[in-house]
Amino acid sequence: MGQPTQYAAADGARLSILYILDMSRKTSPIGVPENYLFTLQSALHGLTNPQAPSLVAAIVVNGNLPTPNSWSRRRTPTLPGHPRPEPA
Repeated sequence: MGQPTQYAAADGARLSILYILDMSRKTSPIGVPENYLFTLQSALHGLTNPQAPSLVAAIVVNGNLPTPNSWSRRRTPTLPGHPRPEPA
């Protein structure tokens, strides 16, 4: 997180954006976009409570996703003791 903050400070900006490309293998559908956006506040040298904090917006971009029609053919795990609905 220090590197994006340094780049933003060099331009005189207080907000930097960090994109993270997640190419891990996906075994279940991904969540809603709100779960992949974070705002982080980095510590600034010599300032414990700055008037204008430097923020980093971290955005996770999901890659390596199977095609949408392959999700409909997969068996999703259920909790023990809960019956699985029969396909229609």
